[in-house]
Amino acid sequence: MSTVAAPALHVAAVRRQRNGASHARTLPACSRLLARSRQRAHDVARCAFFRDLFGGGGSGEGNKQAAEAEAASANGPRYSVVRATPAYELRVYDAYTAARTPYNTRPEGLQRLAEYLEGCNAAGTRLPATQPLVTRYDPTPGGGLDKCMELSVSYAAAGLASAPAPTSEGVALRAAGGEAVAARVLLGNVTPDTAAQARAQLLAALQADGLALAPEDAAGGFRLAAYGPMYSLKPRRNELLLRVRLG
Repeated sequence: MSTVAAPALHVAAVRRQRNGASHARTLPACSRLLARSRQRAHDVARCAFFRDLFGGGGSGEGNKQAAEAEAASANGPRYSVVRATPAYELRVYDAYTAARTPYNTRPEGLQRLAEYLEGCNAAGTRLPATQPLVTRYDPTPGGGLDKCMELSVSYAAAGLASAPAPTSEGVALRAAGGEAVAARVLLGNVTPDTAAQARAQLLAALQADGLALAPEDAAGGFRLAAYGPMYSLKPRRNELLLRVRLG
C-alpha cells in the first residue's frame, strides 16, 4: 500500500467512527422527542376528555337559559317529568348503571371516575363522558353522612352490551334509577349552607303538596347533581335531589 493511500484510509475510518457516534447520540434524542410528542398527544386527549366530561370551557357572562340548555343536552340518565312547579320538578328516572366511588377530596373522586371512563375497565374501552356529576350524601347509623361521587355509564354508545367492570381502585358499578325524585335548581357554586337551605325549601314544598320522602332521604340524605364546566365564568346548573315515596 502506498504511503499516500494510508492517511486517506485513516481519515475515512475516523469519519465513519464519528458518524457512528453521532448516530448513536441521535437515536436517544429521537426517542426522547417521540416520547414527549406522545405525552403531549396524551395530554391534549386528556384535556379534551375532561372538557367532554364536565362541559366546554368558555368565559364571559352566561345566563340561566344557557345553563338550562346545557343541562337539557347532557348525555345522562333519562327521566320523565310528572309534575313541574315553581319550587321543584317531580321526575321518574329510568333504570341505569352508575360508576360510583367514595372520596375524601373532590379531585380524588374525579380522578377515579375519569380513569374508569378513560379505559380502566375490563373492556379496556374508553366510554363516553356523561353528565351530571352526582354527589350522594347518605345517612349513617351514627347520624352522619357518607359521601360518594357517581356518573352514569353510557356503555351502549361504546358498542357494549353492558357496563364493563372497573379495574381502577375504589370504583364500583351500581344499579340506579327506577325511582321518583324531586329536583330543585340551584345556579352557581353550592356551599353546605346553600345546600341545607335548598333541602329545607324543597322538603317544605313537597310536604305542602302532600308528598313524603323515601326513607333514605327522610333520614337526612340528599343528592347534588352538577352540570356544565367545573371552572368557568358561565353559570353552572346544579340540582338538589330528594327521593320521593310514592303510594
